Amino acid sequence: MNDIYRELRRLIDLNYQEQWVPTNIALQQLNQYRSQIIPGLVSALDDTDSDIRLLALSLLDEAGMQSAPGMSAMIQMLADEDRPVRVAAAQCLQKFGPMAIDAIPLLCPWLSDDHEYVRVLAAVTISSINPAMKNELLPVIKAASGSYNPLVKRPAQEFLVEH
Repeated sequence: MNDIYRELRRLIDLNYQEQWVPTNIALQQLNQYRSQIIPGLVSALDDTDSDIRLLALSLLDEAGMQSAPGMSAMIQMLADEDRPVRVAAAQCLQKFGPMAIDAIPLLCPWLSDDHEYVRVLAAVTISSINPAMKNELLPVIKAASGSYNPLVKRPAQEFLVEH
């Protein structure tokens, strides 16, 4: 696991030097650790450095369904002290659908958050996890689709097109 932590730290240092490494390339670079990748990334979610937690979540998201063993840790990250980490966790959980049902109680308070993006992310994520709640959340998503903020408008419109 220390090897994966060192690799995460190296990738973060490169980002600080503005030598960005896309997550798909970073995940390929971690392939040398094979069966240790997912457990190592999940372990990194306990790190005190929010940059490490955020990168680990981004890589777990990139890993797709292979990251399912870390789902309960990702759900716990919805309560992280750092907003970008919480947001990354929610984005990561969307792909799991009903398997991530335990995330819904943590996401519901987000529906009344002050930040428009957090509200639409919660609505889209909850709808992805529990499609039966889609009609109840549609007003939040439709309102976001008319936002002037493209970071809010885009996920709302994408959701409406896909569903």
